[in-house]
Amino acid sequence: MSLRKLFYSKQLHPEVKLICYLLLIRPIITYGCPIWYNISASLMEKIRSLERKCLRACPNLNRSAESDYMKYVSNKALYDTANIPHINNFIIGITRDHFLYASKIYQNSLVFSALYPNPMYFKKTFSSGFIPPEAFPYLDHKGYIQDLNYVPIIYHFPRHSNDKKIKYPENSNSKDTSILWRYNMDTPDFVKLKKKKDRSKYWWNLDPDY
Repeated sequence: MSLRKLFYSKQLHPEVKLICYLLLIRPIITYGCPIWYNISASLMEKIRSLERKCLRACPNLNRSAESDYMKYVSNKALYDTANIPHINNFIIGITRDHFLYASKIYQNSLVFSALYPNPMYFKKTFSSGFIPPEAFPYLDHKGYIQDLNYVPIIYHFPRHSNDKKIKYPENSNSKDTSILWRYNMDTPDFVKLKKKKDRSKYWWNLDPDY
């Protein structure tokens, strides 16, 4: 069955279509994300655009009645209706869980040693752009991944695929107009309800000396 037949089927309830997306399509899109999470903002926007197209097709939520069907329903309203987080925040959650569970594999020295904190090396890679996947806990702790508003700022700062240098300061704010952020940064209410739970179990966000 093609995606068009799935999402635009009149025989399927919108919630069934959403479940199909969450269980069948999103796992394929996010496969291996703890390795490639450090993608450019433009590539992530393509992934976000694909997800929005799927979500709009599920309940056929395209143009709003308030605008006499002239304007599209906002992205925030779309995600609030679906009651799911943005796919970029979902990727960050998967990556956090991956490094949390990997850090508990003490019997495998190859896995455990790769996650040993090395902040000086990670900081050095910022200027070269060759940031290794295992730098994620350090990036997350220093506020390079998400800001205090739970906006994934790493996916809103213009970085090319061949130039992954991180040029914005640590603990940057998505509302800081002096930084050239790109793309829509509206956060669905779902993330605001879950944000306290998200940060409580990750040791690198609780350790002030990391």
